[in-house]
Amino acid sequence: MSVEEYPPRSAERELQTAADHFDRKKHPGLHEPDVLKAADKLLYDIYQAGKRSGIAPADWEWVTDLPRVCLLLTHSKKRSTNKGLHT
Repeated sequence: MSVEEYPPRSAERELQTAADHFDRKKHPGLHEPDVLKAADKLLYDIYQAGKRSGIAPADWEWVTDLPRVCLLLTHSKKRSTNKGLHT
């Protein structure tokens, strides 16, 4: 991966793989484009923060499945917002 590609501008493939691990009926809304887009932005921002500290995207795998975490966080926020729980 070249310097220009690091961190990747889009982690769409990683996020789609994470989403595919969840049943659409049990987790409605998790696969929606706006959730995936928000998760992609969050993941990119985290990768940028890691880059500033010398942490490569692959280094995150030692501690967590970052694409999955970003997807679950953005989905949870959207559901909470739709229920009026977030301001």
